[in-house]
Amino acid sequence: MQRITEGSATIENETAKVVSKDLPVFYNPVMRHNRDITLLLLAALVKGQKRHWQCCDLMAGSGIRSIRMLKEIPDAIEHVTINDYDAESNKRLQKNLKKNDIKFATWTINDFIEHSLKVEGPGGRDGGVILPKVLVSQLDASQLLLSSNGYDYIDIDPFGSPNPFLDASMKRLSRGGILAVTATDTSALAGSYPDACVRKYWALPCEGPRMHEVGLRILIRKVQLVGAQYQKALTPVLAYNKDHYYRIFFAVEKGKKKCDELIKQHGRWEDEAKAGPLWLGTFTDAKVIDKMLKFMETNEKKGTLELEEPEKVRALLELLKEENKFKTIPHYIFLNDLNKKAKKKMTKAELLKKLGKDGSPTHHHGNAIKSAKKLI
Repeated sequence: MQRITEGSATIENETAKVVSKDLPVFYNPVMRHNRDITLLLLAALVKGQKRHWQCCDLMAGSGIRSIRMLKEIPDAIEHVTINDYDAESNKRLQKNLKKNDIKFATWTINDFIEHSLKVEGPGGRDGGVILPKVLVSQLDASQLLLSSNGYDYIDIDPFGSPNPFLDASMKRLSRGGILAVTATDTSALAGSYPDACVRKYWALPCEGPRMHEVGLRILIRKVQLVGAQYQKALTPVLAYNKDHYYRIFFAVEKGKKKCDELIKQHGRWEDEAKAGPLWLGTFTDAKVIDKMLKFMETNEKKGTLELEEPEKVRALLELLKEENKFKTIPHYIFLNDLNKKAKKKMTKAELLKKLGKDGSPTHHHGNAIKSAKKLI
């Protein structure tokens, strides 16, 4: 057992040398960046707003994400349900909450059902019977959601595919809320197992240098289709791939027409015509990124958010904003391919300068450039 400090949270947990679903309780330091982005987005979106977040951390593990929420952005959090079905994980996260002086109540399935019968709206906001600020539960994720009154923010962060948790999440995600989805089964989404991708995500992936762009867009489409069944339109406001995972934040709106508008942006990508169908629109909202960057500046002077990797976070946000300036999915230009056909070799910086507003770098591939023009 190891004592670990991340941000303002201190926990005791096993550190995973090799991430595995067979490890019921572990702390993965690689995901610090993921948690930094999550806290920053939640804090930035409610700054200056009356509404604060009713959150559900479905698969909390050590509890590190929720602990950081409660200690670093307390003004943004109205409530958080911290759940993990595994008994050992649940025991450990409760110890970690106590270690951080966070008071909490523990609820069973009957407690959630009883509460939901009394009130309406996320957390009982519309009925006057408000949830305790921090709840801990040891329930099946879907069972928890369907027994609850719903949440403004639901975080799906499984080992593997988020698919088993999407349906219940859609049913309990409030209008104007945010759904955060992590997928670690990138071997399917990135083309190593195309049959698995078709079976799980209803689309054909591709292998090669465009695989993560395609995989991320396939995942976006799948989540949108599940939401559309319940007339919930999910627009990606921030999406990226890093290390072994894909991470997407969706803003949810209610309405058939809004769902129809999103579905019209599903199709095939000219650069990878055999792959898909996939999401063809932007996967980042520039306004959301601007809010996050502005919050970072303010926080550095007088904030409580303790980002573990602030420079990496800032660099990623700025790059995502730049590469998502195109209204539809652009072309990929690979320097090696371009230079093979050109008489004079060109550097990445030179090509970006030549393309101007029609080009941008991409976080998906270090040797590629996105372009509104198809050069080769």
